Parts: sequence; structure tokens; C-alpha cells
Amino acid sequence: MSADTAWTITEALFVLALLAAGWGLWSRRKRLKRRLAQMKDPAFLRARKVEQAEAELFKMTRGDPKHVERLIAAEQKRNPDGDRVEWAVAAHKRWLADLR
Repeated sequence: MSADTAWTITEALFVLALLAAGWGLWSRRKRLKRRLAQMKDPAFLRARKVEQAEAELFKMTRGDPKHVERLIAAEQKRNPDGDRVEWAVAAHKRWLADLR
């Protein structure tokens, strides 16, 4: 191969690398837009809050799902008009208060 051919191949590889990087950034941009739209959805935010509170309760009970359900059921009895988000958050707060 001559030096001109090697330089052309190097240039082509460089351009391909730039295109691949651009494509990756472009596809992330689309996913980020979808994720931001999801983050504005109140139902998504409430579901995420339940997941976080239940995950924290799960850790606090050392992985006992029945214990988590009992804690949430106890909060449900205290506040029958609430929803799962309120019960899970209240159970978490009550557990922390009991530790003090």
C-alpha cells in the first residue's frame, strides 16, 4: 500500500468513528426526551415514590416482603382513605421514628 492509501483508510476510519459517536449521542437524546416526559407524568412519579419507599422498607426489614406488607397494612388501618404511596411513606417514617 502506498502512503496515500493508508491516509485515506485512516481518514475513513476517523469519519466512521465520528458518525458512530454522533449516532450514539443522537439516540441518547431521544431516550432522554422520553425519560423527561415520563418524569413529568404524575402517575409515574407516584409509582416511583412507592417503589422507593417499599425498597427502603424492604432493606430495613432485611428482605422480608411479608413484614413490608404488614407494615403497609398497619398504615392502611390507620389511614383508610390514603393510597399505597401514603401508606408506604408513613410506614417508613414510623419505622424511623420508632428507632429514635
